[in-house]
Amino acid sequence: MPSTEDEWNNIINDFFNYWNIPNCLGAIDGKLVHVQRPAKCGGQYFNYKRSYSVNMMAVVDASYRFLFVTVGAQGSANDAAVFAGSKFGEAIADSSNPLSIPSSKQIHLTDIETPCFFVADEAYPLKSNIMKPFSAWGLTASERIYNYRISRARRTVENAFGILVNRFRIMRGSMQLQPDRVCEVVMACCALHRINDNREIKTIH
Repeated sequence: MPSTEDEWNNIINDFFNYWNIPNCLGAIDGKLVHVQRPAKCGGQYFNYKRSYSVNMMAVVDASYRFLFVTVGAQGSANDAAVFAGSKFGEAIADSSNPLSIPSSKQIHLTDIETPCFFVADEAYPLKSNIMKPFSAWGLTASERIYNYRISRARRTVENAFGILVNRFRIMRGSMQLQPDRVCEVVMACCALHRINDNREIKTIH
């Protein structure tokens, strides 16, 4: 996980160079990790897709590398609840800026200044450093362009999940393990995904 403004600035530069979006720090999204029905769980692990799962939330950089990962929330929890209960969500809300996020920057070739931000989908809260798309109805041309740019950057986290599942086939089906062991397996897969990178993955429990 970046710990200095210079490291964040490298990620910002990558998002601009690869995905043509300025001042972007990372992409946030959640994923359902399907499991066998835990014993005596009631409806706690039963998700909207009518299967049993634990929730995984991740923050990914422009090169599909995991920066933050949290896994273990019950499948019935939505993405906003998982975010709010995570260490990452707490850090974003902390005014002391524990993540060392850089201050506002000008957009390239303009005099417009914006905060540095993470991109997310409609499930996440709109904050000064979390941007999500406009509603799909009645958009102006500028709003459609904005949505396209946000979507293009956000695909990095969706692609990272896809790469993870294809590399570690145990995540393709329903894991025949109890939820606590599933969390260990998922975190191991995320760490192995980053094994060739010289930065450590930041884990959140």
